[in-house]
Amino acid sequence: MMDFIKDIKNKKKVLRNKIIVLRDSLSLEDREEKSKIIKRHLFKLPEFAKAKIILFFVSFRSEVLTENMIKESLIQGKIIGVPRTDIKNKKIVFLRINNFDIDLQKGVYGIPEPKKNISNIIRQEYVGLIIVPGSVFDEKGNRVGYGGGFYDRYLSFLDKKVPKVALAFDLQIVTSVPVLTAWDRPVDIIITEKRIIRRNKD
Repeated sequence: MMDFIKDIKNKKKVLRNKIIVLRDSLSLEDREEKSKIIKRHLFKLPEFAKAKIILFFVSFRSEVLTENMIKESLIQGKIIGVPRTDIKNKKIVFLRINNFDIDLQKGVYGIPEPKKNISNIIRQEYVGLIIVPGSVFDEKGNRVGYGGGFYDRYLSFLDKKVPKVALAFDLQIVTSVPVLTAWDRPVDIIITEKRIIRRNKD
């Protein structure tokens, strides 16, 4: 069993590195243009319109750019939470922010996260929608994260009824992602610049 788990983790690592290299090859101009299209798709989602409290990731390096999505969501009156990483306990907590430009600072791994004086934790039972990051996805909603397992841990305690939406460039979608079924948490919807993929839950 341990050999099987090790094999899956190795396959994920190889796939993650391969796709991140491709994603890194996109120019900033390309990422900005594709991110604008993804933002339009996201904001048209019925699940997004319905949600009052939304959890976002703050984009880093070559990820889909989320800054403008967060800012516009705040303007629309949405309650927005973004993650702070607790390395010691290997988990993330989502804290409410009111101003993207003021409320964030460089955190773990250099990723922007809520400042230390922000302590307004968003409780899971109130979450209406969560936006999930990832390096690789397949059309069944399976994802490869960045190796820490932070989101899988968080999602394992989140009500299954809460829509889980991934934002990715289309080059991040592959035929199949290796999965550890007891641990990996799929997303319900994947939005790219070319399509919206909804996972079949049957």
